[in-house]
Amino acid sequence: MDPSTATYDKGGNLMCRGCAARVTIAEGDLRAVGSLVSSAIAVPVLGLLSWTCVNQLAIVSILTLASGIGWILMVARADEYRKRMGSKYVPCLVGVVLGMLMGFAPIVLLGLSLVLKVLFETR
Repeated sequence: MDPSTATYDKGGNLMCRGCAARVTIAEGDLRAVGSLVSSAIAVPVLGLLSWTCVNQLAIVSILTLASGIGWILMVARADEYRKRMGSKYVPCLVGVVLGMLMGFAPIVLLGLSLVLKVLFETR
């Protein structure tokens, strides 16, 4: 291997450009999977927050639904991320779906209470 065309890894070992590129791609994929897992954790947390007084004007509920839909679309488009997540995929998906349900429920309850109020006030 020609040292002038080679690069060094984090341990200071000499490696060819092809190997260095594969390491860089693998590190990027690991960061992407970590980001997907952390965003999947954020959706149920936002879903829980949507049940508190912080959810004025249903903003937290809307953020929860948007985050959940975005996460599902990202994983649906990038099949390689789903494969790289491995055993973390199903718990993340369950957490996202439950978070979206928790975030959507206050909007449904608010709408239901408004409909019932209108119905009972007219009688």
